[in-house]
Amino acid sequence: MQKEELKYWLALKHNPNIGPITFLKLLKAFGSMEKLWKSLKHILIKKKVKEEIIEAIEELKATISPETEWQKIKKLNINVVTFKDKEYPKLLKQIPDLPPLLYYQGDLTEDKAPIAIVGSRKYSSYGQQVTKEITKELAENDVTIVSGLALGIDSFAHKVCLEAGGRTIAVLPSGLDKIYPACHQFLAKEIITKGGLLISENPPGTQVWAGNFAVRNRIIAGISKGVLVIEAAQISGTLLTARAALDYNREVFAIPADIYRPTSYGVNNLLKMGAHPVTQAQDILYELNIPYQPKSVIAGFLSPKEREILSFLSREPLHIDGLSRVTKMAMSELLPLLTILEMQGKVKNIGANQYVIL
Repeated sequence: MQKEELKYWLALKHNPNIGPITFLKLLKAFGSMEKLWKSLKHILIKKKVKEEIIEAIEELKATISPETEWQKIKKLNINVVTFKDKEYPKLLKQIPDLPPLLYYQGDLTEDKAPIAIVGSRKYSSYGQQVTKEITKELAENDVTIVSGLALGIDSFAHKVCLEAGGRTIAVLPSGLDKIYPACHQFLAKEIITKGGLLISENPPGTQVWAGNFAVRNRIIAGISKGVLVIEAAQISGTLLTARAALDYNREVFAIPADIYRPTSYGVNNLLKMGAHPVTQAQDILYELNIPYQPKSVIAGFLSPKEREILSFLSREPLHIDGLSRVTKMAMSELLPLLTILEMQGKVKNIGANQYVIL
């Protein structure tokens, strides 16, 4: 899109009363946002623009300079893509309330297999373990991981994807110059540096408020082929993402969880409603017809004692004290063997000396 038209789009994005649906209706009525901006009030009335929208436009014209907004994004090194541009994400263009324009930083490459991973901010060790295993394997199979950069499962999925050498997209509820949460500024930079993408519907300077999260979550769902939910309470933003995915005819996946844990209610309820149960990455890949390539396994000779250790480990965490008791090995003997098995990628210390098999 030409700069002269685009700068009026940027200016009009600064009033929350002009949401995506209203924006598209105005564009259809006037043909261009420059014509809308330069129209007198009686023309707006003639075009049957609602009074509150007319007031919003008049307020913007008195306080915002389209040229200044254009210069601002250039100074901040922020790019813009509109739904009229060929670079606009194809999946996102299919939803009825698509964002007319997106602010972005990073690589806007069209992703063949984007999958959203969302979940609770207060995740359990089980949720952490599941997120790590499934995210890693999806990334190894060229799946792009989409999430919201939020505390908890979202940011953990971004980090695991990057560690696995994969591509990840973070959708922000704020302006791109106001990374939220602020503690994830380094993670946001790492996503860009490693070939990923940051996107937002909100103009620079936008701070976070409660309504932004539901708006953000619809983009997470809309830009993805499917949404995987890992732990969600009865009332959570995670479930809003899943609901948006259903509205957009996207696949919804869920990890079965402990029925007595508060963060399990939402995800188990999704399963009752027909979400695809997932116990491994292959479940998602199969459902979306994405070819599966088994992850590489580090080969090596296992001693009898190493095999014995593996025989007592499972996906359920086992403390090293318990492992010492069942194997009847002293700590001085057990610790070096566990270190070797960790280096081979066969076991994992998930924290507090709790071990699981990989």
